[in-house]
Amino acid sequence: MSKSNNIYTHTAVNLDRRIWITLLIVGLLSMGLFAYKIADNVKCTPFDIDVKGYSAGKKNSFYLGQTIEFKTTYTGKETIVWDFGDKGTAKGIAVKHSYQHEGNFIVSATVNGKCVETLNLTIIQLEQQKSASTVSMENPISGPELVYAGDPATFTCALAANTYEWMILNAPEFPVQANVNATFTFPIEGTRIIELKLDHDPNKVFRKNIQVLPQVKTAASTAAPSVAELPPLPPPVVKEEKPDPEKDAAPAKPKVLIIPNEEFKSLLEAATEGKTDLQTISQYLCNGAQTKALLNGTDWETVGSFMAKVYNKKKFDIKEVEAVRDENNCVTILKIKYKKRLL
Repeated sequence: MSKSNNIYTHTAVNLDRRIWITLLIVGLLSMGLFAYKIADNVKCTPFDIDVKGYSAGKKNSFYLGQTIEFKTTYTGKETIVWDFGDKGTAKGIAVKHSYQHEGNFIVSATVNGKCVETLNLTIIQLEQQKSASTVSMENPISGPELVYAGDPATFTCALAANTYEWMILNAPEFPVQANVNATFTFPIEGTRIIELKLDHDPNKVFRKNIQVLPQVKTAASTAAPSVAELPPLPPPVVKEEKPDPEKDAAPAKPKVLIIPNEEFKSLLEAATEGKTDLQTISQYLCNGAQTKALLNGTDWETVGSFMAKVYNKKKFDIKEVEAVRDENNCVTILKIKYKKRLL
């Protein structure tokens, strides 16, 4: 009886039983992995991230500290998790966030923990832009420095010019206005910078910072009667007026006391010794204690606040005083240069 060279003792369809068992285990594992893959597969529907806030001049750039609104176009019911790139997070379709540091940040919105959309933001410090042109230290822009969102605010130029160009820096949504007066309505709170250019001259550029406060909601007042409910007005009575030469004459220019710059310097030096008070100096100024004072060419105060700071304090050394006058020789600004003595 001859011996067989086949090492397999049990066969089925010419394959050993152990091979069949191995193939069965591999098949079951493959089916399990495929089922897990199907169960874990999340279909991501593309969506966009919309951002709203005061633009800093470039796309997706905003100012430091302002509130920025984020919203997605995602229409599902799943929770959206936000990461603002500065360790700040939030949940919801529409959220708000403000950055406390300048820089570039990546904002991400995640759905189901897997579907992610991102947006690059640039945050910068809001400051008056530097210009190569010379900006006059005397600012002719008059108007409020604090306004409420939604309320119109009017600004006026005190200097005569052939052309006027009013604009809001870094805000192309505000059209340029070309009259001596300009009215702007700011829809949301924040800090804005008004710029005025005269005669298309880069050496005649002036700026003013405006703080826009949140809109104040007040209780509704009693409704006024409509025009249809009011009784008709009587016809106006027109009186014929005779010309009055005295009334039609141009108003006389205000009389002001004129003193030289050296006299202003002497008065301020005497104030540091407690020998001259604010009332003595105010009589030579257009707006009294509220007259503007430019200190050392950089800082703006009023003459009243400067007098309160230096009165009877000998450590202040008045170096130079220059009075800026209007067409009526009325002093509108005092330019003061001083130093503090080291005691």
